[in-house]
Amino acid sequence: MSFEKGKLVSAENNEFNRSDAYFCNDTFKQLIFGYKSLRDIEEYTLESLVNNEARIIPEILFPKKDSNILSVW
Repeated sequence: MSFEKGKLVSAENNEFNRSDAYFCNDTFKQLIFGYKSLRDIEEYTLESLVNNEARIIPEILFPKKDSNILSVW
């Protein structure tokens, strides 16, 4: 991934593979919506794993923040 002035300029799929990150159940949704950080998810469930080399990607793309998600049901 290449960034210029804080914006993504290019991305190549050369080393990130399927085994670099695994999230169980709904933990990935909690990460992308900012409800929990990657560290929170790893402490919450032992089944969610992220390779140390790939760890920076979800930490930068999905920081923990206040969120308000309303159910449609």
